[in-house]
Amino acid sequence: MATAMELVAHNYSIQPSAATLVRSFMNDVYRIDTGTDTYVLKVYGTGRLEADEVRWEQQLARYLVEAGLPVAADVATTTGSSAGVLEAPEGPRCFTLTRWVPGSKPQPPWSDGLYQSVGAALARIHNAADAFTSTYPRRSVRRGDEPERSVRCFTPGALSSD
Repeated sequence: MATAMELVAHNYSIQPSAATLVRSFMNDVYRIDTGTDTYVLKVYGTGRLEADEVRWEQQLARYLVEAGLPVAADVATTTGSSAGVLEAPEGPRCFTLTRWVPGSKPQPPWSDGLYQSVGAALARIHNAADAFTSTYPRRSVRRGDEPERSVRCFTPGALSSD
C-alpha cells in the first residue's frame, strides 16, 4: 500500500514534505505538511462508506465553509473529485484531503462556558446544514427509534440486542 505522502503526491496537486499519523482507529488520519501549508489526509476504513457517501460528506463541509463556518475545506484530487478510492489488500478504502483548521482540544477544567460555546458552535453548524442538499446519495443514519433506544439504555433489564 502506498504511504500517506505517496498517496497525496499521486492524487493531489501538492508536494508533501512530511506526513504524521494523528489517529488510527476506524479511519487513518494524517497531518500532511508541505512546507507552506498543512492538510489532513483521511483514509477511511474498508467497508465504512461508499465513495459517493464520502463525497456527500465533503460537499456538506464545502457548504458549511461557504456559509462562513470554520470547518475544514476539501481539496480536490487531480481529477477534480472531493474523494478518491485506494485499492488496498483489505478492500477499497476511500480517502480525502482537507485543509488543516488550527485549534486546540478543550482541556479541563470543564466549565459551563465551555459547554455553552461548544453547544453554540454545534447549533450554528446544524442551522447552516438545515438548508443543505447534495447531489450525492447517502444512507440514512436515522432509524426513527433513537429516543426509545436511548431510554432503554437507562432502564434496568430493558436492553435488547439492537
